[in-house]
Amino acid sequence: MKTLFATLAIATVLVVAADAKAVSSVYINDANAPARCQAFTPGPTNTVRNRVTGSENIGAAMNVACAFESVASYEYGTEPYAAGVQIANNGSSAFTVTCSELSGYFGDSGVVLNKTSASIAPGGSQYIDFSADDTPDPDDTDLGSYAVGIVCNLPTHAVMSETYSFWTDEDGVSGA
Repeated sequence: MKTLFATLAIATVLVVAADAKAVSSVYINDANAPARCQAFTPGPTNTVRNRVTGSENIGAAMNVACAFESVASYEYGTEPYAAGVQIANNGSSAFTVTCSELSGYFGDSGVVLNKTSASIAPGGSQYIDFSADDTPDPDDTDLGSYAVGIVCNLPTHAVMSETYSFWTDEDGVSGA
């Protein structure tokens, strides 16, 4: 994850908006999972417990969906080019987690990407990142839409703790 942030910071210096007077910067929207995520199953059968620092599944495997808002400017902002979640293991057995990133709005034929984590040991955590490099088109520079979401199937004692997305936008500083 630190490598991802370092790469993004270096890329920030190199990005210039189409308008030569506006310089672009990388922005990150980072939050604890309960701010953006919810279990698919509402009511008494929902076994996902939201805490301030994350959402833990205490029952059988359950899907949790996260939606990322887009706060970029209309003229210079880009669609998110990376998004991800952090999954922690609060149990006593290792497990893997499968997540899907979906871009687009209901009824669109947006991009769908799937990833499965490596084994996460008890007390450990892992980031599951999606970026433009993961899309089917090698020329993509973003995730395909301002509307980006991630769905993960959380096994028992999996905690979705952090969520984040990255995009570029003009920073209001003249580059001329």
